[in-house]
Amino acid sequence: MVSERLDRIIKAAEGGAAVVTVNKRLARYLSVRCEAAMAASGRAAWPTSVVMPLTAWLRGLMEDSWQEGRAALITEAGAASLWKKIIEEDKVIAGRKVLVGAGGWQAAASAYALMKEYCVKGLGDEIYLGAEALAFKRWSREYDKALKRLGFMDYSELPGAVSKAVESGRAVLPGRVVFAGFDELTPQRAAFIRALRQAGTEVEHWPSEPRSAPEEERFLLEKVKDRVELCVFGDIKEEVRAAARWIREVSASEKGGRVRLGVIVPELAGYRDIILREFRAELSPASALAWEDIQDVFNISLGSSLSEEPLVRGALDILAIGGWPEDIAKMGSALLSPLLRVNEEEGLALAALDAGFKRRKLLKVGLRDIRQELTAGGDEVLKAFAGRIGRWIEYLEGAGERALPVLWGERFSALLGGLGWQHGGESLSSREYQTLEAWRSLLAEFAALGDIVGPISRQDAVARLRAMAAEKVFQVEGVSDDCGAVAEGSGTVSDGLTAKEVSIEVLGMLEASGQDFDHIWLMGAHDGALPGPAAPNPFIPIELQRRFGMPRATPEKMLGFAALLLKRIFESARNFVVSYPLEIEGKVLALSPLLKGVGRAEEWPLSLTAATLSRAGRCSSSLKADTHAAFALEDMPLDGKIPLSKLEAAGLRGGTSVIKDQSECPFRAFARHRLGARTVELPEEGLDSAERGTIVHEALEFFWREAGNSARLRELKDRGELGAAVAAAAGRALKGYYAKRLPRRLIDMEGERVEALVAEWLEIELKRGPFTVVRTEFGEKVTVGGLSIAARPDRLDELEGGARVIIDYKTGACDKNGWLPDKLTEPQMLLYGIGSGFDAIAFASLKLPGTKFVGISKDDGMLPAVKSLNKETRWREKIEGVEDWDDLMERWREALTRVAEDFVAGSSGVSPSSPDACKYCELPVLCRIFEAGGLKLDGPEARR
Repeated sequence: MVSERLDRIIKAAEGGAAVVTVNKRLARYLSVRCEAAMAASGRAAWPTSVVMPLTAWLRGLMEDSWQEGRAALITEAGAASLWKKIIEEDKVIAGRKVLVGAGGWQAAASAYALMKEYCVKGLGDEIYLGAEALAFKRWSREYDKALKRLGFMDYSELPGAVSKAVESGRAVLPGRVVFAGFDELTPQRAAFIRALRQAGTEVEHWPSEPRSAPEEERFLLEKVKDRVELCVFGDIKEEVRAAARWIREVSASEKGGRVRLGVIVPELAGYRDIILREFRAELSPASALAWEDIQDVFNISLGSSLSEEPLVRGALDILAIGGWPEDIAKMGSALLSPLLRVNEEEGLALAALDAGFKRRKLLKVGLRDIRQELTAGGDEVLKAFAGRIGRWIEYLEGAGERALPVLWGERFSALLGGLGWQHGGESLSSREYQTLEAWRSLLAEFAALGDIVGPISRQDAVARLRAMAAEKVFQVEGVSDDCGAVAEGSGTVSDGLTAKEVSIEVLGMLEASGQDFDHIWLMGAHDGALPGPAAPNPFIPIELQRRFGMPRATPEKMLGFAALLLKRIFESARNFVVSYPLEIEGKVLALSPLLKGVGRAEEWPLSLTAATLSRAGRCSSSLKADTHAAFALEDMPLDGKIPLSKLEAAGLRGGTSVIKDQSECPFRAFARHRLGARTVELPEEGLDSAERGTIVHEALEFFWREAGNSARLRELKDRGELGAAVAAAAGRALKGYYAKRLPRRLIDMEGERVEALVAEWLEIELKRGPFTVVRTEFGEKVTVGGLSIAARPDRLDELEGGARVIIDYKTGACDKNGWLPDKLTEPQMLLYGIGSGFDAIAFASLKLPGTKFVGISKDDGMLPAVKSLNKETRWREKIEGVEDWDDLMERWREALTRVAEDFVAGSSGVSPSSPDACKYCELPVLCRIFEAGGLKLDGPEARR
């Protein structure tokens, strides 16, 4: 259905009027509706309607009225570079960059544009100006000088320049112009419109004359209140999900013809990511499948940064690599770009290469290192890639020191093309093709910066290109007979209803102005967003902004503008839903004061909230309903367990960690030890916690190999030689680390730490009765439950009288509850001991201060502070049916056998023994336990 107001502008366009819009989106919408009206009238051909945004129209008028010597328009990138350069070179604020900040140039450029738009000649006497205004005054002067020197004109000067062309008669003007969607006219635009009228052009405004906040807003809301449903939700996620399900419901109920749905969000930037996720899940759930190239069935007006697109991010990562060793994370990002590999086989080989570098704890890797690894391996797949690496190195060697941006742009394109970056062996999707076009456009803008920045280094060129990509908004455009921005048949919204039949627009309030919808959901309509907070420009005195009525200058201005936009929205559809969340990031919210009294509910808000949630729940996605019936995942019956084969058993690695993992979570054991799933940690600068633990272990091992027993320990202590023996052991443990590329002082400091720790520990050992260290760091094969495992206890002691004690060094947390038969998270000492027998087991807790033994023994007095089983009543009560040491040994044997048999049988369920098992597990992306809702974590772990 075409509304009366839309029919009016369509007829104006048909009559030859130029339709000039406030933004690109409205131009696209009106252009599509005009073309659709022409087609619906039965015409076979018709002249193209002139519908375009104001800036594009002004640029066209200026080009048509070309004059020799006239300044050219500076590009957005050129203006940005010029502002940044002027601010960076300002000697007055040198050393006080905090005045400006990272995005200060944008605020300065905005202030410059506002001064032009509101025809403000100056900021006033300098004596009354603050530091920000004085700085802006200097920058503006320098900016004007630079524009004049370079022969450029800023875009903010375009209306004034075209006005002069109109007044001089040089401009080629249409007989009639309709300005669409302009709620307010700045003095500059008003002057331009006067020039048009004086030149004989008929000027109209659509949908109504521009004005400030009208008087009848309350009256308007009273008129529409019975067509508005008011909903309140606990949080944003609930609100967005309900809106998605509302779309499904409305789409399904209006199959008779084309339906346009508008979701309008005052603070769209804060909602964007949640809308994308929840709308895709509800409206096109198959888009979650990585192998499906599915366009969204909705269009969101707020684009993302071009630098966030994988194609561009990969290009920038590649270009950032220099001819010297780079940080391993930086090199890995470039090396693993999916758009760099020729095929999947090459991608997997490169991933293995990257993982190898990281496991070797290399902090920096260069292209030459990579080429050497590729050619030495004998892998034909990687040898082909080595050739491309060679061309990469040749490019860097021949790149030179400094060059103009246009030359860098050519070199960058040649390098990326030579590396196969554009396609990665696969055809481009629609989004990737548009990204590639945006990238080429960006390179063209970058190439035009030569007059402004002059010759620059490669690093500076890449940094500027990255900054430009981050500032460039990228919006995917689709093919549609409306503004849905989706390809015909690219997806279904509900029960087979195609995107061609349903246009779903997600818009900010400004973008929505002027468009018509069948239904509108106004989302996030709380008191913090409607009206939004005032945000005056920091570089223009607030008194000046208030006097000229500049946008966002005062709360009154924000209130009036929000009321005006709401008026436009409530004129745009026949049915409305208004909603808001009760809380955002801990801040309690209320309904916007502009909307008080809206809605059909007498018992607002609870009655409508319950009804809407109930109805929305019935409209959930059919695919999600099937796969998320009980949890967030589909439950599928398994055909059966996959027993451990003889071949697998022969090559099984991991030692006692197989039992530990199987006990904590069968899936983890299956994934790690049978599938070979491993996380690849980034190497740390210096020594990581694992290396520091190994050094302590080795220092104690070296010490006891020399000392051998408690008598020798006592002798060293009495002679005053214990410190020297400890230092010698620590030195031997650290010997290999001095050969690494680590600062010597760092290793020396680690040696001091290890000596202090070992010395304190030996004081604990001196409190023991006589003992002999039988073995240290020894490995032994143990067979349990049909599984052959290598057990490697840190130490086995024999006490006077023949009792045997197994000791495990722990530099981290230790808990004897890990030996409970139903838990078995610390099986190493138990696995060794069940075969040969033992009389005590203990962790040597090596943490300063407070080193100690943590364990359990058969009899009292075997280890300092370690109680016998009989006296550990609280711990013993956790094990049913254990009365003495022999019972405990049997229970351990049974538990170890059961866990081993489960692993051999192929038990691999996602069933963690406790939430602690998942806290630091690296495999949730495989088991998806958090999506399944099978585990709840509190604290920092919940945010992992």
